[in-house]
Amino acid sequence: MTVWFSNNRVETSVVTVSSRDFIVCKRIVGSHAIVFVEDIRTGKRAFPDTDNAGFDLAQSEKIARELIQQLIEE
Repeated sequence: MTVWFSNNRVETSVVTVSSRDFIVCKRIVGSHAIVFVEDIRTGKRAFPDTDNAGFDLAQSEKIARELIQQLIEE
């Protein structure tokens, strides 16, 4: 892994929903926030409509699920 993959500012996770893989990118500096969700197969990204900084884990997961659903429906 090269240095640019690990900058201690964002955290990425691969999530599988309905047999499709998505990258969830979360800012981890300051207040945590969902930055974007990307469909690995298509490369399409969805971004939150509002600033979600400081949301708790349950709210962040809800935002990630909504963004994934948005990409599935496209």
